[in-house]
Amino acid sequence: MSVICVNYNSAEITAACLDSVFAHTSGLDFELILADNASVDASRGRFSGDPRITYLYSEENLGFGRANNLALASASGRNILFLNTDTLLRDNALKSLSDYLDAHPAVGAVGPNLVDADGRPGQSFMRFYPSLWAEFDTFWDGLPSRLRYGKRRFFNSGSQPLEVAVISGAALCVRRSVLEAVGAFDPDFFMYFEDTELCHRIWAAGWKLVNLPSVRIVHLGGASSGNLATHAMKTCSWKIYLSKTRPPRCASFLLLCRKCTVLSRIALHSFRPRLRRKWKSYWRELQ
Repeated sequence: MSVICVNYNSAEITAACLDSVFAHTSGLDFELILADNASVDASRGRFSGDPRITYLYSEENLGFGRANNLALASASGRNILFLNTDTLLRDNALKSLSDYLDAHPAVGAVGPNLVDADGRPGQSFMRFYPSLWAEFDTFWDGLPSRLRYGKRRFFNSGSQPLEVAVISGAALCVRRSVLEAVGAFDPDFFMYFEDTELCHRIWAAGWKLVNLPSVRIVHLGGASSGNLATHAMKTCSWKIYLSKTRPPRCASFLLLCRKCTVLSRIALHSFRPRLRRKWKSYWRELQ
């Protein structure tokens, strides 16, 4: 098995992630490949001499998907785990994910339940792709999906594996043969929605995507996930996703739906400057 991580100026967090992989994996032959997106902190000196890993340094920041692809070219494992560096493995999670893929040939990709540092449920998967239903759900602030799926909207609170639409790219385990059939991450995405687009290709090619609730991985999350630049980048990537997966007329209609949602939020938050700025940043990217 191959574990692929991407580092960008996060030496301490990445070191903890790598240590957790080696400390909590047994009974499985694996390799760990770390792609470094032109980090200028202590990362290069810290990881280039680590004999446990294959360290690949890029002179430019390739973004998430392209950096994963760089590492994938050097991977030899039968199954590939794309693992965010802000995660911590527990309870032999790596072997459990790999064994599940080996035992279920109809499954193209599998992922764990993600929890935060206190064990609270995190965004582990999505139940549907960007679509008219998704826009309806967004307009009503997730109420329709909460009514439809309850506690299992983005986290599997049950005990049985669950077929889903998108597995979070924070811990996405894919069969190598599937990647050879459908391709790896689309290089047109710098960050965000590259996991959604890859999962969509896997699903469209006839494989199942499954969440495995018996496996839990700690996902610490991104500290900058709420800033305006992040919101803008997510919106830009969402538009790229639509252009690749939907006919032009459908993509245009979904874009119109999103504009209606954003305008309604700008009006709703007229007296809340921080939220109003956030939604205005969305609006600028939608133009």
